[in-house]
Amino acid sequence: MEQAIAIRILTERDVALARDEARAIAEWMHFDRHGVAEVALAVSEMAQNVIRYANHGEVRIEAGPKQRTLRVLVSDTGPGIGDLGRAMREGHSTDPTSLGLGFTVARRSMDWLDVATKPGEGTQILMEKYLPLPDTRFEYGAVSVPDDRYLENGDEFLVKQFDGETVLVGVIDGIGQGVEAHRMAVLAKSVVLDHFKSPLDGIVLAVDQAVRESGIEGGLAMSLALIAEDTISYLGIGDTHSYVLEQDLYLLRNFDGRVGAYQLPRISVQKIAIKRPAVFITCTDGINTKIHTAELSGAERAQNMANNIFNTFHRSYGDVTVMVAKMK
Repeated sequence: MEQAIAIRILTERDVALARDEARAIAEWMHFDRHGVAEVALAVSEMAQNVIRYANHGEVRIEAGPKQRTLRVLVSDTGPGIGDLGRAMREGHSTDPTSLGLGFTVARRSMDWLDVATKPGEGTQILMEKYLPLPDTRFEYGAVSVPDDRYLENGDEFLVKQFDGETVLVGVIDGIGQGVEAHRMAVLAKSVVLDHFKSPLDGIVLAVDQAVRESGIEGGLAMSLALIAEDTISYLGIGDTHSYVLEQDLYLLRNFDGRVGAYQLPRISVQKIAIKRPAVFITCTDGINTKIHTAELSGAERAQNMANNIFNTFHRSYGDVTVMVAKMK
């Protein structure tokens, strides 16, 4: 099986060929049946757009880093996209025979989509789909529950795998409880996932701007960690708290303040060298900060560790979230 292939798009037959080649490479990379179908659908939609709007172009499909990233580049030298923001909205199309769902389908089917276009010069669309890491390399567990007095949870947690063996994990704590805290946390999580390839400080600044512009008051605390082969990059603001467990348990430094409420302090990313196996633990303030190694075992499954931390160290009030990520 070729690890990369380029297909010239001139006719509907070429669209079908691009779809079939994408499906074959996805199967060779061991995506599951659902993932294979999503890749084939996204490639078909974007190749069809080449025929519809630019007459001809090219689809290049390749297996990326460590054969864990399927990357698709769709390019043409057509008229370009005049209003990219409008084109990306669901249902928009300049072709009366199209439902205008191509970009929407591709964004939902793939893990990453980026568009570069210039009127009169053409368009390039980069899409990526990431093969999930096996449990033998990475696993996570989480517990997240709202304050007993509220239905809505003001906490969120996230896990995003990409680029082979890189994982972005984190917790978000909307200040207070109830509907407003929940809205803040959900908004922040959506911004993080929209910017997951950005540096951690860039992600935090994007969240800060989005929360300020939303008009939701109070701000939030958050911890984000980018886990790679032998390092953890970490950035925490406010009263979330995070740890690295190897032979000992290390508390990581957070910056004071709130995201989206006051002027952010000067923030910087902390980088920690790790030796696998290692465990990253991150919590909102519903978990007591006096976590200690006597109650932890790195040999446990990640979900069991999260359950034990919750059962042993959660406070009697407030939203509570703990997330455990194990690097094996």
